[in-house]
Amino acid sequence: MARPVADTALVLGVCLVALLGLLVQSRGLDTAAERTALPIVLASAGALCLRRRHPVALGAVALAATAGYGALLQQPGPITLVFVVALYTVVDEGHLAVAIGFGAASVVAFAPRGRLRRRDRGATGPASGTAPNW
Repeated sequence: MARPVADTALVLGVCLVALLGLLVQSRGLDTAAERTALPIVLASAGALCLRRRHPVALGAVALAATAGYGALLQQPGPITLVFVVALYTVVDEGHLAVAIGFGAASVVAFAPRGRLRRRDRGATGPASGTAPNW
């Protein structure tokens, strides 16, 4: 009996953090991209309800949702918590190799975008690939 209650509390908590995070990060839902990100956040967080029955499918959905959110808003966000919970569940349900694949896919998908974004904002130093302009 305690497991369903804990799972429900986890889903509600993650959904609340992801939703409030979107609202705070975007300072409202003013643009079409932000309004499009809202159902992505709600659907991916709601999909956590199925995490025990379909952990691998949830991992794929969470990875796709996180990538979609990042592509829309050009920055990572609190929706990443959905991916973290999904990844933990994949491991917890005994699919370690799949979780390693999801982790590698997330690094490949998100690392180049972060590097390009830093360059666009004029960041300097070794992480940005440019020298400081002092």
